[in-house]
Amino acid sequence: MGLGRPSNFRQAVLEADKLLDFVLRKMNYEGETIADRIRSSKDCYKDYQGLWDAHKVRNRLVHESQSEVMHHSAKEAIEKFEKALRDLRVL
Repeated sequence: MGLGRPSNFRQAVLEADKLLDFVLRKMNYEGETIADRIRSSKDCYKDYQGLWDAHKVRNRLVHESQSEVMHHSAKEAIEKFEKALRDLRVL
Protein backbone atom coordinates (compact mmCIF):
# COMPACT_ATOMS: atom_id res chain seq x y z
CA MET A 1 0.00 0.00 0.00
CA GLY A 2 2.82 2.37 0.87
CA LEU A 3 4.24 2.36 -2.65
CA GLY A 4 1.19 4.19 -3.98
CA ARG A 5 0.59 2.22 -7.19
CA PRO A 6 -2.72 0.55 -8.08
CA SER A 7 -0.97 -2.79 -8.59
CA ASN A 8 0.25 -2.60 -4.98
CA PHE A 9 -3.26 -1.75 -3.77
CA ARG A 10 -4.57 -4.77 -5.65
CA GLN A 11 -1.92 -7.06 -4.18
CA ALA A 12 -2.54 -5.78 -0.64
CA VAL A 13 -6.25 -6.59 -0.86
CA LEU A 14 -5.57 -10.04 -2.31
CA GLU A 15 -3.02 -10.83 0.41
CA ALA A 16 -5.34 -9.66 3.20
CA ASP A 17 -8.09 -11.91 1.87
CA LYS A 18 -5.67 -14.85 1.67
CA LEU A 19 -4.53 -14.22 5.24
CA LEU A 20 -8.12 -14.25 6.47
CA ASP A 21 -8.76 -17.49 4.61
CA PHE A 22 -5.64 -19.05 6.15
CA VAL A 23 -6.81 -18.08 9.63
CA LEU A 24 -10.34 -19.38 9.07
CA ARG A 25 -8.97 -22.71 7.84
CA LYS A 26 -6.68 -23.00 10.87
CA MET A 27 -9.64 -22.22 13.13
CA ASN A 28 -11.54 -25.07 11.42
CA TYR A 29 -14.41 -23.02 10.00
CA GLU A 30 -16.23 -25.13 7.48
CA GLY A 31 -16.73 -24.49 3.81
CA GLU A 32 -15.38 -25.19 0.36
CA THR A 33 -14.55 -21.53 -0.32
CA ILE A 34 -13.52 -18.52 1.71
CA ALA A 35 -17.03 -17.15 1.21
CA ASP A 36 -18.41 -20.27 2.88
CA ARG A 37 -15.92 -19.94 5.74
CA ILE A 38 -16.80 -16.26 6.22
CA ARG A 39 -20.48 -17.21 6.39
CA SER A 40 -19.82 -20.03 8.88
CA SER A 41 -17.88 -17.63 11.13
CA LYS A 42 -20.46 -14.84 10.83
CA ASP A 43 -21.13 -14.55 14.56
CA CYS A 44 -17.48 -13.68 15.27
CA TYR A 45 -17.52 -10.27 13.61
CA LYS A 46 -18.70 -6.94 14.89
CA ASP A 47 -18.95 -5.74 11.27
CA TYR A 48 -19.86 -8.80 9.22
CA GLN A 49 -21.21 -6.69 6.35
CA GLY A 50 -17.99 -4.68 6.27
CA LEU A 51 -15.95 -7.86 5.98
CA TRP A 52 -18.26 -9.12 3.27
CA ASP A 53 -17.82 -5.82 1.39
CA ALA A 54 -14.02 -6.16 1.64
CA HIS A 55 -14.23 -9.70 0.25
CA LYS A 56 -16.36 -8.41 -2.64
CA VAL A 57 -13.60 -5.90 -3.48
CA ARG A 58 -11.24 -8.87 -3.71
CA ASN A 59 -13.71 -10.75 -5.92
CA ARG A 60 -13.99 -7.82 -8.33
CA LEU A 61 -10.20 -7.67 -8.62
CA VAL A 62 -9.94 -11.38 -9.35
CA HIS A 63 -12.97 -11.90 -11.59
CA GLU A 64 -13.18 -8.66 -13.57
CA SER A 65 -10.20 -8.40 -15.89
CA GLN A 66 -10.11 -4.60 -16.12
CA SER A 67 -10.86 -3.97 -12.45
CA GLU A 68 -8.52 -1.77 -10.45
CA VAL A 69 -8.79 -0.51 -6.92
CA MET A 70 -8.00 3.01 -5.87
CA HIS A 71 -6.07 3.88 -2.71
CA HIS A 72 -9.15 4.83 -0.68
CA SER A 73 -11.08 1.66 -1.55
CA ALA A 74 -8.07 -0.56 -0.94
CA LYS A 75 -7.32 1.10 2.38
CA GLU A 76 -10.93 0.68 3.47
CA ALA A 77 -10.93 -3.01 2.48
CA ILE A 78 -7.63 -3.62 4.30
CA GLU A 79 -9.01 -1.95 7.43
CA LYS A 80 -12.08 -4.21 7.29
CA PHE A 81 -9.92 -7.33 6.93
CA GLU A 82 -7.80 -6.13 9.86
CA LYS A 83 -10.89 -5.54 11.98
CA ALA A 84 -12.12 -9.06 11.18
CA LEU A 85 -8.75 -10.52 12.21
CA ARG A 86 -8.97 -8.58 15.46
CA ASP A 87 -12.49 -9.90 16.03
CA LEU A 88 -11.08 -13.40 15.55
CA ARG A 89 -8.43 -12.47 18.16
CA VAL A 90 -5.46 -13.19 15.92
CA LEU A 91 -4.23 -9.59 15.92
